[in-house]
Amino acid sequence: GGDKPLEMMAAAAAVDVDHVELENTDAGGKGEEKLLVLKAGKSSGFVEYAYLAPKHLKRQFAEITADTIDKQAEYFLKSFVKEFEGKAPEILEMAEEFKAYLSDDVDAGQATALEHFQAHVFLERKGQTLSVLELREVMRHICAFNDMSRFSFIEYLIWTYQKTLKQLFEVKPYDLEPLLKGLYQAMHDYQESKAQHDAKTDEIVEMIQEAETKGQVVKGKVWEAKHKEVLTRGATARNRDAVFHKYKQQKAQKAFEKRKAEELAAKKEQEKLERKAAKERMAARLGAAKDTHE
Repeated sequence: GGDKPLEMMAAAAAVDVDHVELENTDAGGKGEEKLLVLKAGKSSGFVEYAYLAPKHLKRQFAEITADTIDKQAEYFLKSFVKEFEGKAPEILEMAEEFKAYLSDDVDAGQATALEHFQAHVFLERKGQTLSVLELREVMRHICAFNDMSRFSFIEYLIWTYQKTLKQLFEVKPYDLEPLLKGLYQAMHDYQESKAQHDAKTDEIVEMIQEAETKGQVVKGKVWEAKHKEVLTRGATARNRDAVFHKYKQQKAQKAFEKRKAEELAAKKEQEKLERKAAKERMAARLGAAKDTHE
């Protein structure tokens, strides 16, 4: 809750507690007024506050990006709780989709970011195609970290919804308690329905695989139809499960790799033609030189 003693709020943010009695304490130098911020990082509870000088916001951001994808989604929703009221499932769904692009050997529950190749495939799937350089530029603009090879979920959210670090951290002037209560309930409901849904799809996918293994084509088709029905049924109101996103991710990855392969083949063909033309020019020059000597 927001009524924690100020000392506790400040301690975790590693600011000088002695200078935190008042809001807007000058933190040394003009423009360095401390902001009341929503605390970030693994040690912070659901809602805790701290006073921080603006220069410390990047460190706060680094703490968020070091936390799991679910925690990053939660922080974003807490921060913009009024703006995203009723939209929690949308953001949590986006997190599930983001996780589907992690490498297969990564534990989605512990992961914090996509490697940049996966980030490209993900962005391309979302219709946000960026070159490696453009993606790095976006990330540098958001967080100015040294590690540009990874793309965290909260960076994606900040970029997608055009937020700044200051907007992300500052405590908004609403009565937060009822809003946060509603958010917490929405997150809980989402996870419940997701757990039920995933259990069902897992069961069906197992049946599809079993039918494939045994070569039971018709049975496999029946289960596939059931699978499709579960994914699209209005009762669950979602195409919202890891299986569906993984399928989309694999399609996107294939499309991405195919496009890259075609680009490479075209480049090789171009280079081949250029080499051939160069050889012909050389032969023509040699031929001309030979004629002159004769």
